[in-house]
Amino acid sequence: MVRNYFKIALRNLVKYKLYTLINVLGLAIGMTACLLMLLYVQDELSYDRFNSKAERILRITDEWSSGELSEDLSTVPFPVGRVLQAENPDLIEQMVRMHRPSSWGNSTVMTYQDQSFVEEGVIFADSSFFRIFDFEFIRGSAKSALDDPLNVVISNKIARKYFGDDNPVGKTLRLNNQLDLNVSSVIEVPQNSHIKFDFLTTIGALRTWWDWNGFEEGWIWQASWTYLLVNNPEAIHSLRSQLPDFVQRHFPESVKDGSILSLQPLKDIHLRSQRFSEIETNGNIMYVYIFTAIALSILIIACINFMNLATARSVSRAKEVGLRKVLGAYRTNLIRQFLGESFLMSMLALLISMVLIEMALPVFNSLTDKSLQISYSEDWITVLGFLGIGFFAGLIAGSYPAFYLSGFRPIQTLKGTLGGTKNPSTGSSRLRKALVVSQFVVSLVLLICITIIYNQLNYLRNKELGFNKEQVVYVDMFGNAFRDYVPFKNELLNSPDIIAVTRIGGSVPGLPDGIANAYRSEDTPPGETRWIGSIFASHDIEQVLGLNILNGRSFSTDFPTDSTEAFMINETAVREFGWKIDNAVGKKIDQMRSDGTVRRSGRVIGVVKDFNFQPLRETLKPLVIRFGGGQFAIRLAKNRISSAMAYIESIHAKFNPDWPLNYRFLDDDLNKLYRKEAKLGQIIQYFTFLAIFIACMG
Repeated sequence: MVRNYFKIALRNLVKYKLYTLINVLGLAIGMTACLLMLLYVQDELSYDRFNSKAERILRITDEWSSGELSEDLSTVPFPVGRVLQAENPDLIEQMVRMHRPSSWGNSTVMTYQDQSFVEEGVIFADSSFFRIFDFEFIRGSAKSALDDPLNVVISNKIARKYFGDDNPVGKTLRLNNQLDLNVSSVIEVPQNSHIKFDFLTTIGALRTWWDWNGFEEGWIWQASWTYLLVNNPEAIHSLRSQLPDFVQRHFPESVKDGSILSLQPLKDIHLRSQRFSEIETNGNIMYVYIFTAIALSILIIACINFMNLATARSVSRAKEVGLRKVLGAYRTNLIRQFLGESFLMSMLALLISMVLIEMALPVFNSLTDKSLQISYSEDWITVLGFLGIGFFAGLIAGSYPAFYLSGFRPIQTLKGTLGGTKNPSTGSSRLRKALVVSQFVVSLVLLICITIIYNQLNYLRNKELGFNKEQVVYVDMFGNAFRDYVPFKNELLNSPDIIAVTRIGGSVPGLPDGIANAYRSEDTPPGETRWIGSIFASHDIEQVLGLNILNGRSFSTDFPTDSTEAFMINETAVREFGWKIDNAVGKKIDQMRSDGTVRRSGRVIGVVKDFNFQPLRETLKPLVIRFGGGQFAIRLAKNRISSAMAYIESIHAKFNPDWPLNYRFLDDDLNKLYRKEAKLGQIIQYFTFLAIFIACMG
């Protein structure tokens, strides 16, 4: 019987070639789109689950606020983890702190022999790191990887970059021409880890490099990613209940009322955490929901095509059904036959889909910034998932035709009066119309989504930011460039291709994160401080960024005290201090230390028009600009970028022959801030066009 069904199914497929082609191709394209989307979703959901202790790993975070400024921070002060563990040794098995200088706009240079590279992926961590997290060691051992304070663990990618095929263990890397680090191990950093790095060295190395132990004792500077390994999952509730009292006992008066510590499960970080200063740009659970919905929508559209075409062919199959029933076939026999045909086409479509997936994966990986691969011989879960999708598609696509066709009455079909009319297809015409309408409803919903996303991205690209982002390049200041800033700047300004040069640092436009400092104005009640975003800059900042000064002036060489006693503030900061723009100039401001003492006193010399110094996801916040900065910001002449960069490179080589030139353009930095949204828009756009194409095939 089964053999007979199979033969008839094959004959029907061969006989109706166009019908078979449209159905199989539509299903194959639908499955391909669906499976690619689900591969993305599977990868997103797998983040950090390779850690064997994942259920017991937590990150300490801080929901922090002060006046109009508020942030959900992924970092906490360095002492938090150490003190919390000391107070709860029965609950906390291990603790690790991590810090990355590049998170705050600083780059690091690694040197091996005569080659130097600017590296962003340098992380300093406690030696307990590998007692909490599981990473695959290619060379070396997890037990001794960070035993020595000057050890460094490198990724396999970096091992190939610096050492080629040589064994890097025992070799020496030099950090910022100051600190020699011994390569102890080589590891593979998983793609689905939210903690990614190229170099992992110790907090001890950080102490030696900075020649400063104070960072580990301060309760203000929130620059440590801190993770806990608890003894058991039940300990989490006990620790959470202690955190409010912990803040009140240990945090300084200036921040304790605005700090709310929380414990975040490791598995939630990648998809459910969009906090300030994340280790990397995380995913978003909403993207998972959106991609899943699109994947199922496309598959359903393809299945509707199948159902539509099958019911449209009911005329040609009606007499076949009638004859089979006259000859003794039961309805269940016919249902099995039609479902068998559906499953046969579905599995054929699945085979074609697997070929299409292999062809499309490189392009899809480029779109999603992933490295998705399928190993059919090892990844049985994925293979079973593919088969499940094929079975599901066959069942959904073939169920209605099977039950519809098998329900024909023999006498009516043989007489040609199916459904009480001379046209046997009339009974299914309403259903086909409903199916077609539903297809295009789904397609229109996807088109509306594309329109909304396009408008959002267009807003991000074209929104007036309050400063001129074009023709501005940031250059890192290493070695002599920092010490000899003024001669370096004067040399640069000798070129007609360079319009203005300044120093800049802190909450620099283009960075995903920034910093805030405590300030107190002359009108602030005693004991109160306001935490306000800070940019450190020097003369000509207004020319480089094209800032609009509403009242007062910018930093000037005519006023030598500007370097120590001058502040500029934005309109929002004026309101934060309770002033008005026309009377803010001349007001006194103190920048405060964590112990309540004054770090720097000065007066407001200028008020600048509000500008978006942080990403557009953030609301406009108060800002103080004070003298300083650790990078060059250079405005180039229009259409002279190539010659200007060549000149900058020659001057940098003159002043800093031992350091590599590292630069980036401000507009590129801003585009990177919205890269995830742009990629999402592209993906949804392509898959929406696919859905419409599949719908039109039917």
